Formats: sequence, C-alpha cells, structure tokens
Amino acid sequence: MKKILLGQSGIAVSQIALGCMRLCDLTPTEADAFVGMALDEGIDFFDHADIYGGGCSEEVFAAALKRISRPRESLFLLLFLFS
Repeated sequence: MKKILLGQSGIAVSQIALGCMRLCDLTPTEADAFVGMALDEGIDFFDHADIYGGGCSEEVFAAALKRISRPRESLFLLLFLFS
C-alpha cells in the first residue's frame, strides 16, 4: 500500500482511509475479516465518527482489533466528533 504524508505532521499513512460507518451492522466474524483484511493489505488509516452507528461502530472496531490481536498503536484513526 502506498503511503502519503498526513498534512504537515510528518506521519506517513496509507493512501486509503477506510470508512467504518457501517461496522455496527457486521457480525463479529465479519468485522474481524473486514478489519483484518484491511490491515493485511496495508491500510492503517481508518475513518471514524461518534455518530457512526451511535458509537457502536467504534466499539465493534475495537473488539475486532482485540480479537485479531492487532495493536492499536500501529493504526491511525481519523475521528470526527459531532455535537
């Protein structure tokens, strides 16, 4: 996966930011496959927002990371907060 610089931060992230809005609709097995496949393909940049599934999508994502034993420190999350 090609990497690009994230703004002026000097941090290189995958050129694809994977949207996680519908993760709350997946079963645990499907979520594990979705997140695992993305990581296996080199995607390390994930789009999240507190309104995705009413916060459920972030919980599903975190649980999938734990089940597939991937360290959170190896990922970048783009998080939008709506008030």
